[in-house]
Amino acid sequence: MVNSKWLNSKWLVLATLLAGACKPSATLDETSPKFYFPSDSVYTAYRDTLRLSGDLQDGFQLDSITAGDTATLHLEVDGVFHPLAAIGIRLSESDVAELLYPAGAQADSLFDVAADSTGYWLTLRQQRTRIPITFQYHARQASRDVGVTITATSEASEAYRLARLTLHMPIRRTPAPAFFLPSDTLYTEQGDTLLIRQSSGYRLDALQPGDAVQLVIGVHGVYNRLKQLRITPANTADAVLTYPDAAELDEVFLPTSDYANGVFDMDSSFVALQLPFRLQALQPNEDFILRFEATSDAPADSNTSTFELHTPIAARDTVAG
Repeated sequence: MVNSKWLNSKWLVLATLLAGACKPSATLDETSPKFYFPSDSVYTAYRDTLRLSGDLQDGFQLDSITAGDTATLHLEVDGVFHPLAAIGIRLSESDVAELLYPAGAQADSLFDVAADSTGYWLTLRQQRTRIPITFQYHARQASRDVGVTITATSEASEAYRLARLTLHMPIRRTPAPAFFLPSDTLYTEQGDTLLIRQSSGYRLDALQPGDAVQLVIGVHGVYNRLKQLRITPANTADAVLTYPDAAELDEVFLPTSDYANGVFDMDSSFVALQLPFRLQALQPNEDFILRFEATSDAPADSNTSTFELHTPIAARDTVAG
């Protein structure tokens, strides 16, 4: 005879186990949306490569971007088994940076986009549990504390509907224009060889009254375009500067330039310039100085730099050897 009490208990246990196996997992159902960066490398319009570091818990950090540059970021948002509803991308300081959400047919087909000065709110037009987001971050001016907050909402229960990611994106100042000398070895018209040495500034070997030498000064806007170059001798009685013919200079510089006084205005169409000129010594001077000043279209706090070239002009009977 079968023990019906034992049989009923056995099926009760089995039924309980089966019920537990069929019950939806809380871990699967109740999970907030997740964020993923496909790569830790971010590329910019200035051809810099910035690195992403950090994690979802403590936030992410992007290497400092240069003011004036634009970074393109790629992000994937996962609803974790739940359809996504909306994505928000917000700036902490809209006066120092700008968010640019790429327009186009693909973006328009995925989202209804609402925008203001601080960022974007993207509402999905169709049910998707995972979606890629591409946006651009344009740095306007230096700031240590600027960042972006990205939020995602899904159709999960209220306690798990919202997820948030913080991304710290500091902006460094735009570098000022940089001067360079294409050659540190110069030859005078009298047949002497002179060197430009870097010691407490840049110094050219001694000239003598009557000596003439051809120099080339180079300037680079770094990440910006050049607007003006000035070349000024500290004392015009000690030496005279001669530039290429005005017809040649007019092909490069604006009519507002003043070649006789060493002022060369540019139309901000190029980032680098090399200008040749002739320096002729007239009379002795223990420390003759040529001053150079370059201006770019960078923000006002970093758009100008100066450079000095020193050379003694020694009387002929005091020049050694």
